[in-house]
Amino acid sequence: MKKIKLIRDYGNSKKGAVIEVTEPQAYFLLTNSIAVLSDCGKDCKECEDCKGKAKKKAPAKKTVRKTKASAKK
Repeated sequence: MKKIKLIRDYGNSKKGAVIEVTEPQAYFLLTNSIAVLSDCGKDCKECEDCKGKAKKKAPAKKTVRKTKASAKK
């Protein structure tokens, strides 16, 4: 059994649902771009869910502007 996440509505299942299917069903849904694989290992950095978790934000850059008063000193 494989877990897949639907990226389109299919039958009674709605977009975004995670369902368990057999190998032949998973193959059909994946090759026809109806679903994406959802049961990867943690922090695999391959699927979109794990890529989002692994991203790190760069620290905000602080800019210092010189005022006329401090420039005259």
